[in-house]
Amino acid sequence: MYDPCRKVIAMNRISEANPSGQFWPVVFVRGCNLRCPYCLNTKIVEPPDDEFIPMDEVLSKLDDWDEPGVMISGGEFLMGHLDSENQNLINALSAGGRKIGISTNGMSPEKILNALRHPSIGFVALDCKFGIDNTEEDAKQKAGMIGLSSSEDTVNDIHCSLGCLARWHDSDGNAQSEVRITMYPPLVGKEDVLSVAKLVHPRSKLVLQQYRKNKMFDGSANAVEPYPEAFVAEIRDVAEKISPAPVELRWP
Repeated sequence: MYDPCRKVIAMNRISEANPSGQFWPVVFVRGCNLRCPYCLNTKIVEPPDDEFIPMDEVLSKLDDWDEPGVMISGGEFLMGHLDSENQNLINALSAGGRKIGISTNGMSPEKILNALRHPSIGFVALDCKFGIDNTEEDAKQKAGMIGLSSSEDTVNDIHCSLGCLARWHDSDGNAQSEVRITMYPPLVGKEDVLSVAKLVHPRSKLVLQQYRKNKMFDGSANAVEPYPEAFVAEIRDVAEKISPAPVELRWP
């Protein structure tokens, strides 16, 4: 059986991000264009070239689990690859009528737009790394923290990706999505959350996800302490007042 170029290297029975009332499994693909210091999937970003699950095994497992959909996560599914390669993987996983969800960091809005044209896409989880109203100096520093050199492109990409989701919801009454912000103190503060909250489509939802301490890409332990739960809840309460979408907390 044909293996799409984006090889699946891991699978989980249940994804953290799911459409309302459903629990889809998730497949993880290799590679990412970011190096977030709080990443929990560092082994997926740079695995050995020969480490992957053949597509026939992936589909067999999904058939065994017998869910109506599957999430594609990573890494970054939409990272720097030809749209035809992304389409090949979506086509393979959606065989038999299975719906597809995409988890993306939002750094490739044009690829999000192209992916949303596929009829099997039913859910998108968009990870916003930080807000869009930072000063130029702060945005540059934050972009550097996640491995990017251009803060201007990063802010524009976040803004455009949010716009892609909004237009998708406006054109498709069955579309489901969530906009997720990981509450990592060096990257995300109250103003970051609020700058994103006001742009989330009413039929989407905003998820504030508590940061989990991790091992970074160099193998060292991340020394950053998570925000106190009460502080995250306080930001949620403020975001609820300005967001047209519901706001949720997600704890580790």
